[in-house]
Amino acid sequence: MKSVEAVCATLVEDAKKWRAGADAMEGGARAAGGLAMDERQFGATADNRGVVTAYATLQQKLIKLVSGAVTEFNKIGDTLSLTAQTYLMEDQAGEHAMRRLEDRL
Repeated sequence: MKSVEAVCATLVEDAKKWRAGADAMEGGARAAGGLAMDERQFGATADNRGVVTAYATLQQKLIKLVSGAVTEFNKIGDTLSLTAQTYLMEDQAGEHAMRRLEDRL
């Protein structure tokens, strides 16, 4: 059986991975934002048929999805870190309470 400290260290490592994923997704969001294309790239015929508008809509949806992933990945990392911290504090508090009980016996 693993110690509480070992399990919490694993949670902290997992949190770092989620934050690294958030950083990578943030780069993806910036890249998606730089993929803007307009009538010059598509041509007037494509623009007249709504291709430019459809592309812009798709690009905005992609940016929103990837940016949302950044937020959620960071939330997961924060939750894992907080969970590890809480487990450690509760374990230490429980150990302290057990010692107080032992002193009374």
